[in-house]
Amino acid sequence: MNKVIKTAAVAVATLAVATSAIVSPLTASAWSDNIQGGRPAYRLDCTDPTKCKIKKVKNNKCYETAGKACETEGDYLSFAGNNQPFFNSFINNPNYGDERNFVTALPEGADIHGPWNSNELTVEDGKTYTIRAYIHNDNPNGTAAVAKNTRVAFNIPVGSSTGIEVGGYINSDNANATQVFDNVILKSNDNRAFHITYVDGSAMVYDKGNLSGTPLSDDVVKKAASAGGASIGDIAGCFEYTKIVTIKVKVSYDNFTIDKKMRLAGTDDEFVEELDVKVGDKVEFKISYKNALPYHKTNNALNEANIQHNVMIRDILPNNMVYVPNTTRLFNANYQKGTLLSPDGDLFTKAVNIGNYGPQSNGYVFFTAEVVDKSLECGNNALVNWAQATVGNEVHQDRAVAHTTKVCENEPTPEIKLPTAGPVVTLGGAVAAGTIVTAAGYFIMSRRALR
Repeated sequence: MNKVIKTAAVAVATLAVATSAIVSPLTASAWSDNIQGGRPAYRLDCTDPTKCKIKKVKNNKCYETAGKACETEGDYLSFAGNNQPFFNSFINNPNYGDERNFVTALPEGADIHGPWNSNELTVEDGKTYTIRAYIHNDNPNGTAAVAKNTRVAFNIPVGSSTGIEVGGYINSDNANATQVFDNVILKSNDNRAFHITYVDGSAMVYDKGNLSGTPLSDDVVKKAASAGGASIGDIAGCFEYTKIVTIKVKVSYDNFTIDKKMRLAGTDDEFVEELDVKVGDKVEFKISYKNALPYHKTNNALNEANIQHNVMIRDILPNNMVYVPNTTRLFNANYQKGTLLSPDGDLFTKAVNIGNYGPQSNGYVFFTAEVVDKSLECGNNALVNWAQATVGNEVHQDRAVAHTTKVCENEPTPEIKLPTAGPVVTLGGAVAAGTIVTAAGYFIMSRRALR
């Protein structure tokens, strides 16, 4: 997986909490909540679906025809005297279908009030797409069953892949499940890696009284981890109070990719993105670069525009890892048995030039580092090692995380520290110090819009 920074001079980006932002390929239908990962789905209790109507009564409450729902077939839940809010649990919503599939996607310009039932959408380079969240408090008791302080959040991953999961969250202070989650998968149309960026100012909220929508704060993405997203207020129970929240994301296909993995040095273990280590261990890192442009041959000559020249690779070691000298090696078509890169250590100071690469060709840089204790905290530590590849003015980055534990007498064990969105660099190579941020709930990575 590779993270993306693309600019002529990269500014400092907002850092937020993250674990892993990319998986490929992905599977959809990830509905869950914070009550042990998921509660039973509910059904509207209507013998005849065509007669499943909402009735209003004088006290402004509303209810399904039979006034109850069932958790499983034949197991009914009565709403008489039950004012507990709960979100998006009906699997046979007469207007929408399965409410658990509440995060969906459409091309820009499509009717956001139309039926959205797909879990995947194929996306094209340079186009903008709408991500939607459907929010329905299923309790039929109207204003007597208000979900307090309802917030909506979207997880916009920072990485690149052939399939990217966009997650949506509904949060409330007093609902049966105070957080429910679903996702939608965006997939490339030609198996090329791509990344997505949130379009600033694109968030909107819609309801029955305002079908044209009202602008919503960018907090729906930018403060998803810290504040649970953007507030859409208190949501009363029943269909007439349903809301829809949308955002827009732009798709950019990648010209090249970078992947960072590691294993214990001297072993034949598989290279992985995360590894448990201890002080004194030596870790071998593998940085994989690939020209992702398509291969087209005209008149027996490669298209020069698809050749990437002077590919630069750089690595940024964490404080508690030390480079082992004379271990940096390059493997590619010209050096199939590998070659030592010199001057030794340039990989960590000003980057190394690994040559020119035609479409679909690749190269690998290996090096070894030792785990040391310069500033380890008592308890769990995450040692985040970032690799960066630069072609022209485009920078992609990826990270690997080594986990180590320091045991201290009479010291409380701190919370586990997780990696940030990564170091931000200028093309000249100056490093902005990365910060380790403590995880809080789910992860949201905040990233500048790339245009």
